Amino acid sequence: MKEQQVTALIAALLAETQAKQEQTAALTRLAESNESLVAILADAFSSDADLIETTSIDDLRPQYLSTRG
Repeated sequence: MKEQQVTALIAALLAETQAKQEQTAALTRLAESNESLVAILADAFSSDADLIETTSIDDLRPQYLSTRG
C-alpha cells in the first residue's frame, strides 16, 4: 500500500471509531430513557394493582382485554 492509502485508511478507521462511540452513547441514553419509562409505568399501574386480574399459563379460563362492562 502506498503511504497515501494507509493515511486514508487510518482516517477512515478513526471516523468509524468516532461514529461507533457516538452510536454507543446514543443507545445508552435510549436504554436509560426506557428504564425511566418502565419505572413510571410500573408506578402508575401499581396503584391499579387491585383492579388487574393476573393469570398463569395453566389457567384454562378464556381471557379478554376487558372484563369491565
